[in-house]
Amino acid sequence: MESESFWRNVRDMGITDNDFYGVYLPDEEDDPSTLINMRTAMKKYFPNAVAGDYLGDMQTGPDDREFIPGLDVCYFTTYTKFHPERPHAWVYGNLIANAPDWKNAGKTVYVTTEAFGQATEVNPSDPDLDTEQKVADRHESQIVMGILGGAQGVFSYAYKYAAGTPNYEGWADFKPKYEQIWPWIMNGNRTLLRTNVTSGRESITSDPGGTIDAVTAYMFTDSEGKKLIASSSMLDFTEADCTPNTATIAGVPNGKYEVLWENRTVTVTDGTINDTWEPYEYHFYRLETNDTGSE
Repeated sequence: MESESFWRNVRDMGITDNDFYGVYLPDEEDDPSTLINMRTAMKKYFPNAVAGDYLGDMQTGPDDREFIPGLDVCYFTTYTKFHPERPHAWVYGNLIANAPDWKNAGKTVYVTTEAFGQATEVNPSDPDLDTEQKVADRHESQIVMGILGGAQGVFSYAYKYAAGTPNYEGWADFKPKYEQIWPWIMNGNRTLLRTNVTSGRESITSDPGGTIDAVTAYMFTDSEGKKLIASSSMLDFTEADCTPNTATIAGVPNGKYEVLWENRTVTVTDGTINDTWEPYEYHFYRLETNDTGSE
């Protein structure tokens, strides 16, 4: 795939870049020049095709910026406690540490969900979770952390094909929620809000993103100026010792908010939201009206 002759032969078969969206390049390639050569050769014959790849741990090997010329879409890994040395919020830290480089270069950043290996284990710190529920909760949490970290899309594996993993298809279940908040994600206008955790573990080391609050929240603004407060626990059951967090989110516009998918509302009068987050849990608060009183 690095040679022009390969792509010329594909073109000579009568295929155009109207016949396919793009190409998934070699998985977790650690040599930037390989990706650059493949993309360059492909673009000569298929200029509208997209080159994408799944990149692994960006804290080792070449700097992530060296890969930028070789890809149009980067799928950042979301390995979390599936590797014991990485905290659950590692996906968020990976994105906030690396995604700005890619976005500033005009590239698209996706989050890639993972639920293999240790994700299928239930330990004493998970007393209320069966294996399938644990996989489901971690999958949704990864997507939410990707949203908070600035991902512009989701690349999801079908976990039922992994040995020993429950028949859980994940993305299909979460997709309706994702589509509902897509206008805010797509607009890319997000602001980190200050959170004050008042019970439970207060912070977590989210290498490579540094130390972050155990509850993290962002305010998203869509193209029409509507507000969405996205928040998540950054802890899994093991890290939180099954203990929920109570926290206050500051800097929130006053008004009535619908808490999406939870059949409840909260009214903000002093610029703060007070709520509780179980491990893995997330809350999305959508401001129902703006200052003009319109939807």
